[in-house]
Amino acid sequence: MTVDWTDTTPRTLDELAATAFPSGAGITRDTLKRRIRQGALVAYRPGKAFLSSYAEVHAMMERLKVKVPRSTRYITEPSEATQIRLVNKELDEMLEDAIKRKRKRTR
Repeated sequence: MTVDWTDTTPRTLDELAATAFPSGAGITRDTLKRRIRQGALVAYRPGKAFLSSYAEVHAMMERLKVKVPRSTRYITEPSEATQIRLVNKELDEMLEDAIKRKRKRTR
């Protein structure tokens, strides 16, 4: 079944959980109810049951979309800390060479 995400027809949370999400997604009526209480999903409660729509579920998914953190993106240049470590290593090697040369001259 293809979902029309612009549909504003009120539906029960059971129906929305069963039809708007893939079967293995782990989204249940309780998940949607939790999102309502968190303020992420807009719903109506004209009686005993909560009602919402595909359009509101889609709006919730857009608000909860996970953005990729900068730290997990591909790095094309070494970080500042890495550059500092490389420079420190080069300086240490140069210092060791200078100390060895000085010891050879004093013998």
